[in-house]
This record gives sequence, C-alpha cells and structure tokens, in this order.
Amino acid sequence: MRKAFHYLLVLFAVLTITSCGKESKHKKHSPAPSSVNAAVWVWASDMPGLVDNDAAGLKAIKAKGYSHIFLSEYVFDLYAPDMVRGYIGKCKENGLAVFVDMQALYGDDGWINPVKADGSLNYTAIDNFTYRAEHYVNGYGVSGIVMDNLRFPGTAYGTRGATSAITLFCQHVHIVSQDVLKVPLAVTLMPEKDNNARYYGQDTKELSKYAEILIPLLYRGNYNTGRGWYAPTLEWYLNELDPSSSCEIWPAICSFVSDADDTPLTEEEMRLDLAALAEADIDGFSIFRYGIGTLPSLKGIKLNNNWWWK
Repeated sequence: MRKAFHYLLVLFAVLTITSCGKESKHKKHSPAPSSVNAAVWVWASDMPGLVDNDAAGLKAIKAKGYSHIFLSEYVFDLYAPDMVRGYIGKCKENGLAVFVDMQALYGDDGWINPVKADGSLNYTAIDNFTYRAEHYVNGYGVSGIVMDNLRFPGTAYGTRGATSAITLFCQHVHIVSQDVLKVPLAVTLMPEKDNNARYYGQDTKELSKYAEILIPLLYRGNYNTGRGWYAPTLEWYLNELDPSSSCEIWPAICSFVSDADDTPLTEEEMRLDLAALAEADIDGFSIFRYGIGTLPSLKGIKLNNNWWWK
C-alpha cells in the first residue's frame, strides 16, 4: 500500500528516538535580532489581491516587519495549481515563508475522531493528513506545516485514550515532516492551560516533543479577558515545554473582537496587544487574520525589554 513506508518509518522512529539533550528555548534572547518570527494568517480568497500590482500587498506585509504567511489549505481547492505555485513563489520572492494551515481533525463532514470505535488510533486520518502535507511541500514548495484543529471539540474526557491519540497523531506527522519532508511542524493549541488535556486531548508537554512550534490561540475576546491575560498564560505554556525540546511558542491573536463579533480592532489596539504579548519570553507570534482591520507595523514594539521588532 502507498503508506506502508510510513508505517515502517514510524516503527523505526518509535524504537530509536531518544532525547537529544537540546537546550530549552525558554530563555532570554540576545538584543537586536536581525528578524522576528511574525506571521499573518491569510485566507485563500485574499491571495489574488496580495499578488496584484506587482505583489504590492505582500511587499506591504514585509515592510511592516512580518516574516511568515500561514496560508489556508483551501487555496489548493480554490485555484489552479500553477496559480497557487505563483502565489507561493511571490511570497518567497518578497521574503515571506509560507506555512500551509491544514485542518487535522476537521473535514467536509465535520469533526474527525482520532480514536476508532474499537479504541485504536485512526490511521486513516493520519495517512490522509500526511499525504496532503507531502503534496503541498513537494508539489508547491511550502516551507512549513500548521496542524490546526488537532483536538477534540471539548469532549476528550469522554473518550478513553483521547490525549494519547492526539499526541500520537502529532508524533506520526512529525516523523514525516522531519525525516521525509524536512520542514517545521507547528501545532495550534487551545488557551485553557491545564484544562486542555481534559477537554481537547492536548498535552502541551508531550506535544512540545513533536512540534517545532506551538501556537496558543489567545483570542482574548472569546474569553472576555483583557491584555493582562496574555503574559501569565504564555508563561504557563513556556513552563510546560519538555526540557529536552527546542519547541518555540508563537502565540496567535486575532484582528477582531471575538468569534461572535467580527468588528475589526484598530491598528493601535493590535499594537497594544503585541506589546502585551512581548512581556513573555516568546519566540514569535501570529495575527489572525489578514483582511480584517489594519495590520499593525512592528516598528517600535519591544520584546523582553531588549528585543526590538523592526
């Protein structure tokens, strides 16, 4: 079968993988870096406008200090292959790395259970995900993968082995992303800290072993909190990283009030949000999403009292 190679690879990696003793990334950074990990989530329908007029939109994003585009997987359904390759190529030409934002456990028919009725792992879902990831990396040249919705919909406590299933799903994909595709893997997390495992099956410490980047979704409007919520929440995630892991934390904030209220935030409001994020020892951040509100310039925003985002 097409995926037999993957099963052998998974078995080999599980038998041989050991802690590599990497230095933890939870440390203070040196002053004045040459760049910052700053990502913008982009919907598929916004890409044509960004590349129009000699990619003026992409150039504007880069000029404001951003380094990455998290591009919706739907772009591959919406546009012809050559058009998508052109979009990704234009991003690269303008200094923007493209990570494809992929739905792990959500499809056309809704949520996908990673645990089968007999209690075994849903390898069909894993194979489907890795097949798509290979297609996007090898066929289109994306630079990384974002695993979105790698979680239960608030019901993990009702499924035996739910947390293990989420971790194993991530582990299997990571083996392919690292050993075959050679690209970084990012995973989005709910922002509910130690409740994540019970409700969503997300064990931060375990997931940090198999992802290069973890993305807590700090959409404060959804939780009716102020900006003071960011730093202590991020400190919790930073402290949960496995000591042997070099995993980075790139939190996401949104450019609108909440999922229930899509009123755009002003540029100044988003700059204040970014300044509040920067009180924690993070390695980057992302904004969801382009097309709602005015993307803030990063000029003059401090990180850890010694980093300037330029």
